[in-house]
Amino acid sequence: MIDSLLGILSAGLLFEVPSGIAPGPVLVLIISETLGHGILAGTKVTCIPLLTDAPVVLASAFLFTQISKMDILLCVISLVGSVFCLIWVPKISVSPTQKYRIISPGSLTFI
Repeated sequence: MIDSLLGILSAGLLFEVPSGIAPGPVLVLIISETLGHGILAGTKVTCIPLLTDAPVVLASAFLFTQISKMDILLCVISLVGSVFCLIWVPKISVSPTQKYRIISPGSLTFI
């Protein structure tokens, strides 16, 4: 378990950098703004996630460091997760006798 705020932020940075450079809607927006309005506009669009995500990341990191000290709360969260896994997951799991049909490429619907 990560015990320090710096450890949580480092882990978040390591996980976020690859997703930040992956092709997607934000990258397309950055490229289109840069090509349409210049490098300054592209830089502004690139910095927006830093401004919008930073407060959420800091609040989450602070909250998780505080929750890690509350043993009873972690016990309740673990019990709720266990009940979910024991009751709900078997209902949604796929059995070999279940039939399915393809609605669109990449999606299955179980009948």
